[in-house]
Amino acid sequence: MNAFYAKRRTGFIALMIVLVMLVSVFSAACNNGEQGNQGTTPKQADLAEVYGKLVESGKLPALTKVPERDLSEVYGIDKDKIKQWAFGLSENYAVNAGEVALFEVNDEAYAETLQQKLQNHLDQTKRVAKDYSDPHQSEKLDPVEVKRVGNYVYLVVGEDYSALMQILKDNIG
Repeated sequence: MNAFYAKRRTGFIALMIVLVMLVSVFSAACNNGEQGNQGTTPKQADLAEVYGKLVESGKLPALTKVPERDLSEVYGIDKDKIKQWAFGLSENYAVNAGEVALFEVNDEAYAETLQQKLQNHLDQTKRVAKDYSDPHQSEKLDPVEVKRVGNYVYLVVGEDYSALMQILKDNIG
C-alpha cells in the first residue's frame, strides 16, 4: 500500500512541476507580447542619431530623406501619431536598393497599425524588385522584416542586413 501512495505522490509532484513550467512559459510569452514583437524593452533613442549611425556604417547607398507630406500622402501614415521619425530611400532602388524607416509612435496602439503600413510598403517593394535587371538589388530585400520594439517600428534595407540590424538593436532594442 505504501508503494501505491509513493507512486501517486511522485506523479502528483511531476504534475505540479509541469504546471509550474507551463505557467512560467505562458507568463514569459505574455510579457514579451506587451513589449512588442521583439521581446525586448526599447531604449530611449534619438532616431536622427540612429539614422546617422546607419548611414555612417557605409552599408547604405546615398539616401534621400522622405518629405513630411509624403508620410500621409504616399504611405498613409498619420503624422499626428508619430513622436519622431527618420525615413530615407535610395534614389533608384533598381540600381542600388537602400532604405531606412525609423518611427517612434505616441501611443502603442498605433504601433501595430504603422507596422502593417510599413509591411505593405515592403511587400510592394519586394514585388517590384522581382523585375530588377540586377538580381543583387532584389536579394538585398530577402532578409528584410519590419520590426517593432515597444513604440518603435523600423525597417532597413542595405548591403549588410545583419550589421545594419545590429546597429538598430544596439540603439533601439
